[in-house]
Amino acid sequence: MRTIFNVKSYGFKEVDIGNKSIIKKSKDIDQLCLGEEIEIIKTQYIVDFDSMNHNENFEVIINSADYGLTPVILPLSCKNLVYVGYNSCVALIDVTERKVEKVITLGSTFYTIVHLVENNILLIIFELGLAAISENGDMIWEFNTDVIETYQLEESKFIRLSCMDDSNIRISLLEGKVK
Repeated sequence: MRTIFNVKSYGFKEVDIGNKSIIKKSKDIDQLCLGEEIEIIKTQYIVDFDSMNHNENFEVIINSADYGLTPVILPLSCKNLVYVGYNSCVALIDVTERKVEKVITLGSTFYTIVHLVENNILLIIFELGLAAISENGDMIWEFNTDVIETYQLEESKFIRLSCMDDSNIRISLLEGKVK
């Protein structure tokens, strides 16, 4: 029998550690680690999922690089999936199976992820572009640009980007093309 975790109810904490890892694998708690390849870890984050009957825990440890921003956790409760954006990656985690289903490597630093429910897509915004993926993590389109300084969603159909090179770009969310 599989344990059901409440993906909408999770704990999130930050552990500032300098150059060394202080969070160790525990024998008592089922854990995954993201960002294991990071050589110099600035911060570690712990995402703690509690089972529906509160008798089991599942943790995701995230190693953050010195350039990384605070990770973003996006649960999709209807599928018991959680997206975690960190460093220059986005990981899709199946919380029920307690495993990483996919890792999408971005070309630059991850900024945020937005679930566009009406379009059934997730929009990943990173330093040098955008990507749209399905709720199952399949790439729909990718758009590369100069450094994104600000962005604004328009009518759930477009996104407007203001970039460092002074360009102002309007992109279709469904096609990933300039409009």
